[in-house]
Amino acid sequence: MDVEFFPAGGTLIGSLRYGSTAGALPRGRYDLVDIDFDFWVRVPVDERIEFSKKIAEKLLPLGWGRCSLNGASPFHIDQFKVTRLLTLVCTRYHPYWMRLDIIFYDILNENIVSTKICDDTPVPKTWSRAYDKSEKRICAYPPKFHRTVGNNITIPTNIVYPFIKCKSFNHIINCPQQSVKFLESTILSKAEEKHCLAFPVITATRNCGAEHWFMSYDWGLDDDL
Repeated sequence: MDVEFFPAGGTLIGSLRYGSTAGALPRGRYDLVDIDFDFWVRVPVDERIEFSKKIAEKLLPLGWGRCSLNGASPFHIDQFKVTRLLTLVCTRYHPYWMRLDIIFYDILNENIVSTKICDDTPVPKTWSRAYDKSEKRICAYPPKFHRTVGNNITIPTNIVYPFIKCKSFNHIINCPQQSVKFLESTILSKAEEKHCLAFPVITATRNCGAEHWFMSYDWGLDDDL
């Protein structure tokens, strides 16, 4: 499947910090960054059901128990509200628990949006509209991303594009051009914007006086940087 994708959330943090979702610390300790895998995938809304079916067809024979497109099986969807085609979640229970979260996105001019509708499909009155230069017509898009993605309506494309390369386990994959800014835009709410993201650099939002960072330092998270 030839689609654009990149890690997000804890998966992106882990890729930047260790090249995986966990890393070894001194004195036999481990830093488990996240327990699932989060990816953003660019798929137009009218292709998301078929894309979800293909993902499920590849994962289910490998022992994954279930894939759901916003709570419904992609194999049993005939008509589905476009406002809900936002996330695909796949879960594996044996021999160990794993979860894959895919958040869909699209591009409208210089912004990343969760969905854009450029035909006569009815959309909620709360959606915004703008002329899309690639489609050469007016498109509608929702007022915010999926509930797990901060409070933003759109994200500038220059935060994500052009991609940079980063390590993810034994693979080299695409990551956002400004990964720290992307994370700040998508996982930090206004109440959390002064909290820090612990990377092997001191970021502008790093609050080194926070109690949990003193704990991380004591465990050795900063000793090796």
